[in-house]
Amino acid sequence: MVALRPRDAMQRGVTPTTIAIRLRLFGGSYAPLLLMLALRFDGLVLRVAIAAAGVLFLADTARLVLWLPRRVQPSPFIITEVKDHGSQVAGYLASYLLPLLVVPTPTVTDLLAYALFLTVVALVYVRSEMLDINPTLYVLGLRVLEVVTAEGWAGCAIVKSGLAPGDTLHGVHVDNCLLVQVRS
Repeated sequence: MVALRPRDAMQRGVTPTTIAIRLRLFGGSYAPLLLMLALRFDGLVLRVAIAAAGVLFLADTARLVLWLPRRVQPSPFIITEVKDHGSQVAGYLASYLLPLLVVPTPTVTDLLAYALFLTVVALVYVRSEMLDINPTLYVLGLRVLEVVTAEGWAGCAIVKSGLAPGDTLHGVHVDNCLLVQVRS
């Protein structure tokens, strides 16, 4: 039996649940950006609204990858292949230049343009293999690795530390292409 390549696995079986989880992870990946925008914008209402969104996305990501998996009994997965895309996070952070380009007192048109930018990035994030590029997970002390298991499953694993072929990962599937390590 030929094992699926991780990138192939991410495109199979995209369900509404998978899309929802990817959108939640996307929101979390931009939580620091929203907090930076809140610092840059003038106006208390706008500042508080953007900061609240950033905090909510950050909390949701932490809940999704740190808290919820601990409520399920983890299974052992023997890792046969590992690929780290951490170096690609730097390229993703280029989109974080947005706070440096915004005007402190944005017009409604400016806000619509920023929202459109984030919508386009969200669509690309959800429909592509960018799941493994998430700066917020690194801020939370986690890493995202592409893995293939001995059972033939392929996808991304959110882990506390590195993995090597032959390691056993105790984890929980969050969806069909995402595995979260659970430490006892």
